[in-house]
Amino acid sequence: MAPTEHDIRCATACTRAGVAVLLLAVVSIGLTEQIEKAIELNRLLLYTHARVTLRSELRRLGGDRAWNVILANNPTATNWPLSKLLDYAVGGRRIEPLHRVAAELRRLDEDTLAAARRYSPKYDHAIYEWELVRTGLKSVVLQRRPRDTSTDWTAGLTLQEVTMLSDFDAPSIEQLDALLKEKTGVTFLSSGVPLGYPAGATIVQSATLLAFFYFSLFYREARESRTFPADGTLFGAFARSRTTRGVFEGLVLIPAGAAMYAAFSMWPLWRMGLADRNIGSLVEISANIAIALSMVIVANSVRRKPLSSTLYDDEAEQAAAGKPCDT
Repeated sequence: MAPTEHDIRCATACTRAGVAVLLLAVVSIGLTEQIEKAIELNRLLLYTHARVTLRSELRRLGGDRAWNVILANNPTATNWPLSKLLDYAVGGRRIEPLHRVAAELRRLDEDTLAAARRYSPKYDHAIYEWELVRTGLKSVVLQRRPRDTSTDWTAGLTLQEVTMLSDFDAPSIEQLDALLKEKTGVTFLSSGVPLGYPAGATIVQSATLLAFFYFSLFYREARESRTFPADGTLFGAFARSRTTRGVFEGLVLIPAGAAMYAAFSMWPLWRMGLADRNIGSLVEISANIAIALSMVIVANSVRRKPLSSTLYDDEAEQAAAGKPCDT
């Protein structure tokens, strides 16, 4: 059936939107490869921040009232394990710097160190050398406390050992600032736009959803025509056989699938955002999840109205089946 002006305009709009959606879906899938770098950079920032905080809190220890009272009464307190020092309080005041030190030591676990080392060879060697010192102290603590079943071995470190761990090749505030600038300067693909992974993914997902919604609107408009699916249009080409109609449905599912895959790949960043209480990151990831669900809704709305098979079933299939064209 010859297409009308209405058919041509709707098919043209859907063709352009469909191509844009598929290209953006490919970009969305490609973005997920950056998640490992995003995680590694975040872990490197955590490592550097924890090391800087360790030195800062140990320096503050000399001015802590509770610590000075304990040290005056117990000169050997520097040889006590952290677990014992953390239980002490003077007048209801605990040794606050040591509690913060203990918290930072717990954050510097094996997984964090491994991810931080993978980010760049520049930091790999320095972290490896510090990890050797950490491992050596861990062995000393475990030998000193063979019957201790606690999983937090850092609680067995003495203040002298914590100081040694803190001072070994300690990163500076300037290095932490440089890493923060590096994080804000992460470019979105090769565009040169300084965007991190969640923000870049949100832009791509939003553009995909907008283009997909545009496609669905004109697809619905095209179906209003009495000549749908008309010869020589996008829908006429896809409606010719069961195979091409299946391809059309598959193409409709691609952007929704890519969006769900991208949202699922952000799960590690979601957990990191919860752990670090990074509200901005959590909002961006939540937006990506909402966009992915919206994409699924749009895809289902298109699939609920399949291409008509009235005019374009494959004649060979119909002849072989011994029945007329579908209606």
